[in-house]
Amino acid sequence: MNDYFVYLPYRREPSPRECIATGAGCQRVLPGSHYPPVTHPIDHCLTWSEGRILHAYQILFVTEGSGVFESAPALRRIHIRAGMAFVLFPGVWHRYAPNTGTGWVEHWIECRGRAFDRAKALGIIRPEKPVTGYPLYSS
Repeated sequence: MNDYFVYLPYRREPSPRECIATGAGCQRVLPGSHYPPVTHPIDHCLTWSEGRILHAYQILFVTEGSGVFESAPALRRIHIRAGMAFVLFPGVWHRYAPNTGTGWVEHWIECRGRAFDRAKALGIIRPEKPVTGYPLYSS
């Protein structure tokens, strides 16, 4: 597996598309490594001490290892393990990191569009419950 990330240009004019991918990536974080190990655009930089706020939805899927996730509406530290996914919501403060003893492998996609806005309005995805309650598969 090769680590990568890409951010695609985002046009702000109205689009007939329900969901537009604006970025994607994956990375393996080895145990004991500094996180995040790569440099992202300034509006996507993440530090544990400050957290961050994004302007788009992101879905992160952890396929190996474990870590922690926190966000403003969830109001608690959530333990993440392989097979779990979590959603980052636009305008919502959050932070996450792998455990230093295990590291992790993360895959993510960043999206904008009415499909996510509608899912949020219908309560299908909610900032108060950003993490799957169980692993998506057994590791």
